[in-house]
Amino acid sequence: MKNKLINLLLMLLIFGACLVWGSCSFPRIYVDIINQTSSTVHVSFSHGGLRTQNHPLCYDTIRYEIKAGMREKIGFPVFGNKRSIEKLVKQIPFIILETPTKSKRFKETDEIIKMFSKRTAFKYEYEFVITDSLFDSGK
Repeated sequence: MKNKLINLLLMLLIFGACLVWGSCSFPRIYVDIINQTSSTVHVSFSHGGLRTQNHPLCYDTIRYEIKAGMREKIGFPVFGNKRSIEKLVKQIPFIILETPTKSKRFKETDEIIKMFSKRTAFKYEYEFVITDSLFDSGK
């Protein structure tokens, strides 16, 4: 009888933990991308999925279309407890901004951090403005 009660309590505990885990969402860092160019911009980035040791199990490429004069708030999921830009950037190997005629690729850690350089009034929210001069500068 005592073993059945312990097994029942253990099953309820596991069931409760599964419900709590399933209802939780991963913390996010948001970037409000503002398109100030005269054409539509496509934003593509790859995000590392679940990790084993230091290697991701999968990468997921995510794409957004931002029309001229519009903005899009993109939420980047951060795995783990800390919402830090440095931790997030390690999960993103590249970010590409494309117009019909030009493109700009951020692929190094320092370049990707530029996307998160202007903080808004809210915690864990940033702003990035896309202008024509961004596509004319450098690589």
